[in-house]
Amino acid sequence: MRSFVPAAGLFVLAFALLGWVENAQAQKREPRQYYGKTWEYNKKGNYYHKAYNYKPKPTDTEYKKQVVVYKPAVSKNYVYWYNPDSKKYWARCPTVNHPTYGKEVKQGKDYWSICHQDKRTDSLDEQKDDDYGKMEQKSPPIPYSEDNVKIDCPPTDLPKA
Repeated sequence: MRSFVPAAGLFVLAFALLGWVENAQAQKREPRQYYGKTWEYNKKGNYYHKAYNYKPKPTDTEYKKQVVVYKPAVSKNYVYWYNPDSKKYWARCPTVNHPTYGKEVKQGKDYWSICHQDKRTDSLDEQKDDDYGKMEQKSPPIPYSEDNVKIDCPPTDLPKA
């Protein structure tokens, strides 16, 4: 009977370790954040959009989503960030078309301008340049995260508008 107890204990330990390793491998396979592969066109709104999928916590099993919007009728110089939870546009990033930042964006540099809290709306058509803060070469953290991991650079590929 004595040899059974240590063997059972080793079995439980091995099983727990296997579960931990499988969980760690699953987290490695799934990125913390990623962008959709293609731009989709919204004919009614006359804009293109691409999903930004993210996990607020590295241990989360499901992704949340925000939307990157490109609306050439408003500006070819920016992509805008829309939060479906608040139903408001909250930030913008210059595109490769931007006269000041375009070359650097093409090289992978990340610039952001955050919309002032009281100027956030559900329509890009209502927003003005003054509604946004100073352009900074600094990404905000992943939405709702607590570990300060930054949002990956938005995609530089743009749809043929």
